[in-house]
Order: sequence, then C-alpha cells, then structure tokens
Amino acid sequence: MSIAETIASVGATAPVVPVYRFGRQDRIRIGKTAYMYDGGNSNGHFFRRYDNPDLVEHFPHGLVYRKFTDGELLVDCNWFSGSDALVRSGHRAHPVTDLSKKAQDTILWRHSLIHDFFRHEAEGRYSRSDESLTNYMHVRQKELDDAEACAKGKKPRGGTKEVRRVPVTPRTFRRWLKKYEQTGFDARSLRDEYRYPGTRPSRFTAEETEIHRRWAARYASSNQPSKATLFRDMNAELALENKKRELNGEKALRSPSRRTFETMIDKLDHFFVLAGRKGTDYATNKLQITQSGVNAERPLERVEMDEYQVELMTILMDIGIWNTLSKEQKEAVKPARVWLSLAMDVATRCILAMRFIAKPPSAESSIATLEMAVHDKQYIADSVGTYTPWEMHGRPENVYTDAGAAFVANSFKATVLALTGNAVIPASGKPYLRGTVERMFRTIRQKFLSWYTGQTFANVVVRGDYDSEGNASISVEELNRLLVRAIVDAYHNTPHTGLVGETPRNAWLRKTKQNPVAKPPDVFQRRSIFGIQCSCRIGSKGVRFLGIHYQSPLLQKIRA
Repeated sequence: MSIAETIASVGATAPVVPVYRFGRQDRIRIGKTAYMYDGGNSNGHFFRRYDNPDLVEHFPHGLVYRKFTDGELLVDCNWFSGSDALVRSGHRAHPVTDLSKKAQDTILWRHSLIHDFFRHEAEGRYSRSDESLTNYMHVRQKELDDAEACAKGKKPRGGTKEVRRVPVTPRTFRRWLKKYEQTGFDARSLRDEYRYPGTRPSRFTAEETEIHRRWAARYASSNQPSKATLFRDMNAELALENKKRELNGEKALRSPSRRTFETMIDKLDHFFVLAGRKGTDYATNKLQITQSGVNAERPLERVEMDEYQVELMTILMDIGIWNTLSKEQKEAVKPARVWLSLAMDVATRCILAMRFIAKPPSAESSIATLEMAVHDKQYIADSVGTYTPWEMHGRPENVYTDAGAAFVANSFKATVLALTGNAVIPASGKPYLRGTVERMFRTIRQKFLSWYTGQTFANVVVRGDYDSEGNASISVEELNRLLVRAIVDAYHNTPHTGLVGETPRNAWLRKTKQNPVAKPPDVFQRRSIFGIQCSCRIGSKGVRFLGIHYQSPLLQKIRA
C-alpha cells in the first residue's frame, strides 16, 4: 500500500477549518463594526455588537477564518479588561517591538529581574523587605549585566572600562512590582515614564495579635484595601476599645508596629490573598509564573523552541534518505553542516515550524521560525505536495527556549513579549525542562523511517530533477522541502508514545475542539511584531525602504 493510500485509509487528508479562541474581554473588529465575544457552539462564535449590545450575530468558523485571512477581522486582546485599560491610559499602548531599542532594553531587563524574583519569592529565598531586596539586587543584577555583556559579542579587552547599571533601590523595585501586578503582568507597564504624569506609590504598613490577625485577614478582600488603611482602621478600633477599658480600669490594648502588621499580612497564604483581592483566575495566572512543570494540556499552552548544528549526513540518515543517494551525492554532503531551528507544541507533539538554515542561527532566524509557528502553513504544504493538511498554528501562550545566543537577544525576547506577554528561558544545564524538543530527532528516527525508505524520497532525490553526476549535492532548500513532507505526511500521522498511541494530528484536532487556540496576529500586528525595524526620513515622495517609496496622507501629515 502506498503512502497516499495509507493516509487516505485513515481519513487524514480531509481539510479542516481552523477554530480560533476568543476571550470575553477581547474587542473584535470586523470592518468598521466592533464586537464583544458572547460565547460559541460547535458551528461558530456569537459576537455582540459593541454599539448596540442587544444585537448578537453568529459567525461560523469558516467565515471567521476567511475574514481573518482576508484581513477583515482584527482582534484587540483583553481590550475591555481593567488591566489593559490601565496600560493604555499610561501611554503604554504600543507593542514592545514598536518601542525604541533603549526602551526595549529597559523593559526586557526589568522583566527578567522581576520574573526571577517571583520564582525566588515563591521558594522563600527572598521577600520584599529592604534587606532582602538589597541582597537580591546585589546578586541578580550582576548576573544580568554579565549576561548582557556576553550577548553583545566579544569579551572586552583587559583594562577597558565597563558600563554597569546603577543599583536599584528596594523602594523602586517594589514600585515596579506593584505596577506590573496592577496591569495584569503586562511587560509594557515596565517602561520608563519620565515624560508622563504619575502618582507616587502608597506606603504600606504591618500587623500582629488576635484582633490584629482579624484585621490582617481583611487584606484578602475584593475591595483591595491597602495595608495603610487597614492599619489605620485597626488603630481606630483599638482606640475605641481602649476608652471602654479605661473606664473599667482595664489595661489598654497595644497596637503593633507597622512593620509587625505588615509581616502578618505577608505571612498569609499567597493564593488566599490573590484570590480574595483579584479573583481565582488572577491568582492562577500569577502563580503559573513560579511553577516549573513541563506538562501542557491545551494546544499552544507551551511551545518549545531549540536549534541544533548537525552534520547533513547525520540528518539524511535520521530521516531515511542516505541509502537512496548516489555515491557522488554522499561524497558531496559528508563535510556539510547545517543548523536546524524548530518549534513544537508540547500538548499535541505537533511540529509548528522546522527550518534548516545554512548559517549559524541568529535572532533573525529564530524570529522567522517563531513567525512560521504562529501563522497558517497550508500554502507550504500545498507547494511541496503533501497529502495531509498542515493546519497547526495560532498565538502561543508561552514560548520556552534555552539560553542560546539567538534566544537571549533582545530583539527575539521583545518579539516573544509582544506576541505572548511572556518569555521563559529555563535554567542552563537542565535540558529536561525542554524535554519534548530535545527528543525530536529520536522521535523522527523511530516514528516515520518505515514510511519513506525507498519510496517518495528515493524517486525525488535519485531520479527526480537531479543529475547524479552533475549535481552531486543536497541544497538546504531541497532538504527543507523533503522534511516538510516527512513531518506533515509521516510524523503527524504516526502514533506517538507520548500521546498514548494517538497521532499528533489527531491530538491537535481533538484538543483544539475542546480548547480552541488563540487567533494569530492580524496583518497589522504581524508587521509590528515580526517586521523589520528601520529609521526613515519622510520626504516629498514619502519614505523609501529597499528602494521602494511608500506614501500616505498620514506620512505627509507627520512631515508637515
């Protein structure tokens, strides 16, 4: 039975319309009409008109997909949430990638500092006291500065001057933490606001005793009282009680110091406080930052990326092509080395992006791989003639990478932040935190060798467009084409041990019905997140980029 007959027998060739997920607080724009998400069913979604909430329209999944691909459907995620409104009100509405390099450096540096503190705080190693934050900044800030210096390239010559960041005071760091938490952990809130008006953060107090514990527990209230307010109200109640005790000749109740009262609040259960003040969903989202588990249930909940430098001969052996090559071709590819950049969805084990590159990986190649993972790749599958659709795409919730130079570059981290709001780099020396992507080559070798040995690849490589003697080489472009067929037709339709015998494509189809993925960025957001950044001068013909002039009334208005 041929591969086409085998795939057709299991019904793997039927095209599937992608199903996207929308949030209750998203603003959905179709043409000039704005909508709010109002639920959905197996056939489509219900959108409620923003200008007339009494009107609800039903949009089938196919219509949503067509309007998105045509650029008619735009989504502003979390537009109606209080945290996102707070971000926009603070002049921080632009994506991270639209900011200057200096602003990006500041945001990414503070983001790394804060997320590392969340993990240490959850482990009990540091607290938010002045002494603890001073110790943390002394250790962690030096590590970040050293990593930043290494990422810039060459090691500085001995005796040269080094520019280091000025140490951050505990008070300033607590202000960053509060601002970051109030805006729903939006990295844009970490931008400097020297040019914008702002309010000075409140100073909170502390707690102790039987009556003190009762007031401390009120901190976990949906009213979100400040520590200072609770301390003041507690003292007012104690003052009234002490007047009665004075008349009765009893000893007056004592009030704890502010530091003691603050300590009592800080010792409350972390989840209890967050859930009481901002809801269970908020508490769950924040505590996820401090967890280190590698399990994922939803598609695109966890996307892992990695890169390898592998001999071309080894790759061809792994995917079952080596024995089909001629003697001249084998001699040509022996010394060749290529890099492989890939992205995988942990929940379904599907390959979201896989690219061979002839040069060492860079931030640009990693961004290109991430862009490939996010957007629809059916046109790629059609161009190489696969039997099975390649519909796996969408906006990931978290992107996990190692500490490679291409991934720690600020341009890549800024892209991930603009796309997901978070960038997670597991600790170095712990590959098990990226176990899914680390095992990819072994999975390829074990799962689909039997599908392709001596069949499709043999015909294309040995007898296809190649002259065995005159063209004894395998180009990177050809290898990419061959690998797409291997992944889409073979790997995605082969039972996977990690999925208890289910194929990756079936796992994707089943889980996306239960938990639809978030829609990828629209054409404008895509250009902002993944586009090339450059500075241009506006002239009478507009701006010139790559030899082409671009003109619009808005450009001339800015020029005027």
